[in-house]
Amino acid sequence: MGRIKPLRDELAAVQARIDKLEEKKRKYLGLYEMDEIDRDLFAERLNDLNRELDTELTRRSKLELELRDDQAEPVSYELVRSLVGRFDTLLHRSPFPQRKTLMHLIVKKITLDIRKRVDSVELAFNEETEKHFLSVAPSAEQQSEGAFPLSGKAPTLKNKLTILI
Repeated sequence: MGRIKPLRDELAAVQARIDKLEEKKRKYLGLYEMDEIDRDLFAERLNDLNRELDTELTRRSKLELELRDDQAEPVSYELVRSLVGRFDTLLHRSPFPQRKTLMHLIVKKITLDIRKRVDSVELAFNEETEKHFLSVAPSAEQQSEGAFPLSGKAPTLKNKLTILI
């Protein structure tokens, strides 16, 4: 919760810069339309403004994502324990091709330290991964492609869950 206000403040500052850049673009267009500025200078300045605008728009998108993630409902310990337990079980019971698919679906980021050793692994569980392998397959005998059956009911995820190992 302590991060939300600074993120909102930064988002407001980014939006103010976006508004200013768009206003500058409108002014340059007005000058160009009134023949107050030559074409080359107009094109150069417009390119500069568009580059700055792209940077700010990217920053705004990242901030909006962070805010959306920070406002998500807290995830219970039991849900985390259940997901990690299921992940471990699936990893040990699955044949190699399914293990590979499982890892591709779950591993979000691997960070190395300065000695090029694994520092941390970020796992992401969301509705998409739940659909692929946390649901129980219709039948243990008849496994659909991409399904990873387990006994018991899988927890339902309302938000993305990221685990840092």
